[in-house]
Amino acid sequence: MSGPFDEPDDGGPTDLAAVAEALGVTFDALRQALGPPPPDIDAAAAVLGVDPEDLRRLMGPPGRP
Repeated sequence: MSGPFDEPDDGGPTDLAAVAEALGVTFDALRQALGPPPPDIDAAAAVLGVDPEDLRRLMGPPGRP
């Protein structure tokens, strides 16, 4: 199943597979932690046990799908 976050990183939507790999978590865990758009970065970071600033940096600027 595809969603708004799993497109290649060509300036478009964030590549969640690459973000998950960089964080050392599974794609499914990341998608579940982020929830529906807009993602709650702080809550997702807490669930995943990662630094929210790392997750923010990897996800890209706010407003990016």
